[in-house]
Amino acid sequence: MSASRPLAVLLIAVSLALAGCSAGGAEPEPALPPAPETEETPIASPIPEEEGAFVPVDPAEFASSAVDGGYDFVSAAGDIACGIHDLGDDWPVTYGCVMLGPYSFADPPAPTEEIACGGGFQAEVGAPAATICRGGVVYAGEDPSFAVATLPEQRYLAVLGVTCVAEGASIGCTDDETGYGFRLSAETYELFE
Repeated sequence: MSASRPLAVLLIAVSLALAGCSAGGAEPEPALPPAPETEETPIASPIPEEEGAFVPVDPAEFASSAVDGGYDFVSAAGDIACGIHDLGDDWPVTYGCVMLGPYSFADPPAPTEEIACGGGFQAEVGAPAATICRGGVVYAGEDPSFAVATLPEQRYLAVLGVTCVAEGASIGCTDDETGYGFRLSAETYELFE
């Protein structure tokens, strides 16, 4: 017997053993059923999903202490006072903002000289904004005796068909249906018509 014969017998035995394991000898094991699909529950996060996104505030926190059916607030810097007011069935919803301190923008021409105009804008829902003219306090934030909430930067208040957004040093308010509105800061303003 040569030395290669025991090696050949060993190779044949290993081949037969392997062949018996993979085919022919035993029944194949049944496949496992697929794992059930599960829905992942999203985890709530206080951080906006995209950078620069705005977060809504709870309107109840901005209910006016001076006007029933109104919402008043000041900017984070405390230099702009704003309000959204519903005075009842006989009056349209109005909204606007006024500067509480110095400002450097030039006021648009006033529609009247009978009362003070300038330093802010006001609108009725459904109509374009115009320079504000008033004979006294219009928004609770103008009077330090009223408690007024602060609208933090990157937040917005949406109520009565109007959305006001705090972005940087400005406050912008827009009629949700028409897109009329304004953006106001101590340096500049923009009207949306």
